[in-house]
Amino acid sequence: MEDRQTEWKAKRKRTYIAFCVVTFGLGLEYSLVFPSLWFYINNIIQADYPKLFYGSALSAYPLASIIGAFTIGRYVDRTRKAKQILILLLICEIFGNLLYSLYFSPWCPFFGRLLSGFGDVCNMIITGEIARSYPKNEITKKLSLVVMTFSCGFIIAPGANILFGDVRFSVFNFWITYGNIPGLLMAFVFTIVLSVVTFLVHDISREFDLKQNQENSQSYEDREMKNFDEISDSEKSSLIVEDIEPSSMDSKEEMNHLQTLGLILKQPDLLLLLSFTFVASYILFGFDTLLSLIGSRYFGFSVKVTSLIFIIDGGIYFVVLWLLGYASKRCTDYHAIVMSFSILFAGLAAIFVLALQEVTNVVLKYSLLIVYLLAFSSTWTIEEVLSRSLFSKLVPSWCQNYAEGVRRSVSSAAFIISGVTSSGLFDNLQYLSLALLLVSFTLLVLFISRKKVLVNPTSLF
Repeated sequence: MEDRQTEWKAKRKRTYIAFCVVTFGLGLEYSLVFPSLWFYINNIIQADYPKLFYGSALSAYPLASIIGAFTIGRYVDRTRKAKQILILLLICEIFGNLLYSLYFSPWCPFFGRLLSGFGDVCNMIITGEIARSYPKNEITKKLSLVVMTFSCGFIIAPGANILFGDVRFSVFNFWITYGNIPGLLMAFVFTIVLSVVTFLVHDISREFDLKQNQENSQSYEDREMKNFDEISDSEKSSLIVEDIEPSSMDSKEEMNHLQTLGLILKQPDLLLLLSFTFVASYILFGFDTLLSLIGSRYFGFSVKVTSLIFIIDGGIYFVVLWLLGYASKRCTDYHAIVMSFSILFAGLAAIFVLALQEVTNVVLKYSLLIVYLLAFSSTWTIEEVLSRSLFSKLVPSWCQNYAEGVRRSVSSAAFIISGVTSSGLFDNLQYLSLALLLVSFTLLVLFISRKKVLVNPTSLF
């Protein structure tokens, strides 16, 4: 019995390490491709409608993420074949980045980013496996560490853009420049990541579903993994997922996509968290994209200074994630979200004051900038960790991946809408920040009113 427990925990540890490697690669890709995309389409490919293709390529990644979340989530929930799907998604990343590097048509970056976007579904699978395989009080910490590796990749990647900024040579008449080298580099990186996943990842929740054991047990503390051999055969059949006929599955597991989605959307607390996710994602991504415009208009920052600010932004986020992982056992997701949204209010207020009038006092102007940077860089944890962790605790094990897919789809939809609208609303920045302040405050009041349920979350259905 102890040998089985030790073996399972060893597999869980190796799988978790591989998850961190995957998210590190995703962080590299995000920060490596995004800054050079416009220059690639406009200067290297020289598209006839560069803004159109730039916006399309930006939207392709989250669009693919939404499609993948809804199509792949239920399959992983039913089969628990996480390793198989991760390998498939990483292959999409490799070929997507190779396609992105082809400069013969502006459609190549678009379809390349579309194919690569399925790689974002890895986050959904990682969340599901962590939620099923770790005790509830460890989930936030584990997710924080995973997102920290994403942040590491995010911080490192701009250095590669600087390093390869002047690259221009040809191999067999194929030109390699600063525009397409991110795609080639990421194809190489994801090949390494694929090797790591192949050798380290195990379908740990397929072998033993710790969360479902908790849900099925009246006294979880007395019946953790150490008592696995003592669980009745009927319970084991629900914990170990086999390739069985749909007719023999639990009635809830027989639900199709729309039925499962309907069940999730019927829960007021899940709807509230989805609303939180959408608003937080819209604000954070929108003001990330506006950072260069704000820096240029109000401070006269150059491209290099703006790039440096992005690196500082990532550094602050990394520190906050580390602190969150350290404090996760002392602070609930509920309290951390309330605190984070309060900090977000300060950032929105700083933007409102900055945009409301031309601030001439240099000290005040840069103080507002510091508040803005600290607020927005630190509160990315709302979307990436806190709502992700809390949401995973409110849904049962049988739809863990699909539910996270729904949540990430809401986040991706917010990214798309924010990317399309935020730059157009820049000239009315004071009204935008004020409106978002009011919406956020309303959601926070509703969130606080649900404290009894959210402070100690359990599966709602």
